[in-house]
Amino acid sequence: MLKRILFVTLVLVVALVSTGLAADLASADGNDVPERALPLTSPVFGSLTGNSAGAYAFYRFDYPGNFWVAKLTLSFSPDDSVVHRAIGLIVYAPDSTAYTSSITTTLGLQQVRFAADLAGSYLVQVFNYAHGYTINYTLTTQGIPLPPLALPTPAPSPVTDNTTPAGAIPLGQSVSGSVTGSSGGAFAYYTFFYPGDESQVSLDMTVWPADSFLNRGQGFNVYLGDRLIAKSGQDKDDIGRLTARFSSVLAGNFLIQVYNYNPGLTTQFTLSRQ
Repeated sequence: MLKRILFVTLVLVVALVSTGLAADLASADGNDVPERALPLTSPVFGSLTGNSAGAYAFYRFDYPGNFWVAKLTLSFSPDDSVVHRAIGLIVYAPDSTAYTSSITTTLGLQQVRFAADLAGSYLVQVFNYAHGYTINYTLTTQGIPLPPLALPTPAPSPVTDNTTPAGAIPLGQSVSGSVTGSSGGAFAYYTFFYPGDESQVSLDMTVWPADSFLNRGQGFNVYLGDRLIAKSGQDKDDIGRLTARFSSVLAGNFLIQVYNYNPGLTTQFTLSRQ
């Protein structure tokens, strides 16, 4: 009988130790402390069980500074008016400046919107102070450049100087490039044939970095000979997108002039035609 009691006791002790060890290992694998923050690649998904002392999930992202407008949105469920204020997110700058989510009137939604001069690695803290209350959440970003995808290195291609109209590159569906600005203007030129049949041409160019000030000095123009056919304008919903639409009865090789008048600023762009 004594052996049976000792055996049962030993089994219970082993089970308790194993459970505690498993919990420690699970905690060690999580992103519940800043040191284990995960890269923020929008969107990210997770779940978080609340604690009266605070339960957290941490993420990091690189922010370019220069007062780039960024917005983070936390969507979560379930939610009600009681726990709504106990759940949210905070963005910490490298100098410890904190940007806290605003309390929206929409259940299951919290947002942070900020623009800062300081570039660097920013920390995002998702928090839940509703004790025992588990939420499933989605964290999305807008206006934050995401880390570039690791792509195979392409074979070297011949270097083409398209900084003058004489070196204009034929434009297919899309092309990417960069232009380092100058007060006198820096340019990249592309060309395409238009039949003059009054069909609409749609040109879109995404640029980075971009804001309402920088966009005054960067964009593109469309010419036929010396005639200005169209010029880009800022998309009302996306500050990093410039567009132009036109149709014409004139046929010929149209010239696109990508320009940058912001001294010393290198603009990355992708130009596409539809």
